[in-house]
Amino acid sequence: GTAMVIELAKHFAALENKLKRSIIFICFDAEESGLHGAYHFVANPPVPLNQIKLMFSLDMVGMLNTYKGLDIKGIGLLSGGLNVFQEAAKAQGIKLKDTSAKVEQQTDTAPFGNVGIPAVHVFTGLVSPYHKPTDKCDLLEYDGMERIEKLMIRAISELGNMPELKPDDNISVDKIIAGGKKPFFYFGLTLQNGWGTFDFTDEFFRGRSTYTGALGTSMQFRLSKNFRLVNHLLLDLNGSNVPDGVARRLSFTAPVMLQIASSDASNDFFRVYGNLGAFYRYNFFNSFGGTSIDFDNDFRNEEWGMSVGLGVQIMKFDVYYNYRRSLSQNRVNGLNFQDINQVVGVSYRLF
Repeated sequence: GTAMVIELAKHFAALENKLKRSIIFICFDAEESGLHGAYHFVANPPVPLNQIKLMFSLDMVGMLNTYKGLDIKGIGLLSGGLNVFQEAAKAQGIKLKDTSAKVEQQTDTAPFGNVGIPAVHVFTGLVSPYHKPTDKCDLLEYDGMERIEKLMIRAISELGNMPELKPDDNISVDKIIAGGKKPFFYFGLTLQNGWGTFDFTDEFFRGRSTYTGALGTSMQFRLSKNFRLVNHLLLDLNGSNVPDGVARRLSFTAPVMLQIASSDASNDFFRVYGNLGAFYRYNFFNSFGGTSIDFDNDFRNEEWGMSVGLGVQIMKFDVYYNYRRSLSQNRVNGLNFQDINQVVGVSYRLF
């Protein structure tokens, strides 16, 4: 990619190839550690950002033959852009693969897309020994790189001489920013492990803690870039060591929480958040000392309480801590109690 940027700059620096539009050639540093170079450029641009009409990122363009085509992800955002590239690709015998109207978030296109600039990822896939020491220069397909360079020269020449470059009329700026409009609904699976105890409200002691765990689904409803509504539906094993034995319960537990998080507008792959809400629990099996307990005479089958937590999202994984305390009272062995659970959970988002 760097070599192709240099070759393109050499071509367009020649007087006979100068365009009506200016072109900035730049190689960004620190892409792998968080797109820092590209973000710095957008935060400190040499020209006003509203004058930048289009951006190309040539990130991994050396495997055209093996990949059997070329991605130009994001070109669908630019009015007339796809037609220009289709003609240029036809002249070089190159198959265009991903021509979607979505800004790639895993490379230097993201900071530009996040401020509403159509940004195109030129890419020949992950078919090289990606991020491995065996990724050597002798594996690069130089004939394919030359064809891609000729394609880019033709496309940039045509786009650079157009009187107007603008997003497609059918695409709002929201479709550009952060790679497209965020989904409203997210669904995944979650696993929780931790400990629980009973707090005997009319006594001077708590029960000793015992293992608690849960398995279930995780649903999130995106309300805004900072707020989501989170709902877990859990099959929940909870209980406590209590005087004269161990109480165990199997329950359906459903926390519903408002999530306040760092913004997902610029990056939906890393977020830090806090949750605050309530839960409802239905106990359908209870035992004390290994013996089942009659709901009518002792345990109550319904509870409700508060639920708070902290967590971090890394790509499709969430790792979080939750504290749940029932505010309604239940009974065991003739004693009133409120249940307390502290768990560490891991969720994986399916979609």
